[in-house]
Amino acid sequence: MICVLLSLLLIFSGQVKILGGTPATNTTSRIFNGSSDFLNSAATLDLTAYNQLSGSYDVNWTTNANNDALLAELFTNFNNCNTGGKRCFIIDPNDSASTAYAINLHSQAASSSTCTFTRPSAGAKHRIAWAWDISVNPNTCAVWVDGVAQTTTTGGTLTATADTFENQTLYLMSRAGTTLFGTGTLSRFAIYGGHILTNTEGQNLTSTSSCTSPTTITGNVLYLPFNGVSPETDNSGGGHSFAVTGTTTGTATCP
Repeated sequence: MICVLLSLLLIFSGQVKILGGTPATNTTSRIFNGSSDFLNSAATLDLTAYNQLSGSYDVNWTTNANNDALLAELFTNFNNCNTGGKRCFIIDPNDSASTAYAINLHSQAASSSTCTFTRPSAGAKHRIAWAWDISVNPNTCAVWVDGVAQTTTTGGTLTATADTFENQTLYLMSRAGTTLFGTGTLSRFAIYGGHILTNTEGQNLTSTSSCTSPTTITGNVLYLPFNGVSPETDNSGGGHSFAVTGTTTGTATCP
């Protein structure tokens, strides 16, 4: 009888999830207005040691469209990333060329290498992780959304294997703070040196029932938990900081 009463008390107090799974934890986020808000690394982000690169983040993207509004871009314009043997990346949820979600690469030798997948629903939080391996022929990419491996479509130049990634400024939610502004809420943004997101790690990082910290993943070179300070600080231990232009600080639930 006591157990029954306790169960009912937990149900009506909204605490049932504590009995099975990870309790929700509030984290901070940045809210971007889509017209002038953005972040950029105060110094360049040196990724030249890597020919495999991965990333993860939580995002509530306001509107799916084909207007190339950006979530992230390594370089002022990755189409002009022409340093020999170095690649820049772009995260374009509103890619107009593919009418899909794109995480693409560009370099002088490899030109563009594309990785696209079906856009998640807009106006809701999703947990996304991705991984590019440019050390193999053909180059490969993998994506997970909310703990589920996605079917990706790759294209462009996928045969170049001598490149590494660039040493450039990283912009969040705009192209160089001047155009292609993204609208939505971003939290837990991370970059990893190496193809460390195996299928299990990719699922764990993006599962809606877990709250794996990016700092626990080997190879974490950047982690922005968005502490609501300016400049924003990097919790990976890499010492990076990000200048903040506009935005408001919000809360996000993890998971």
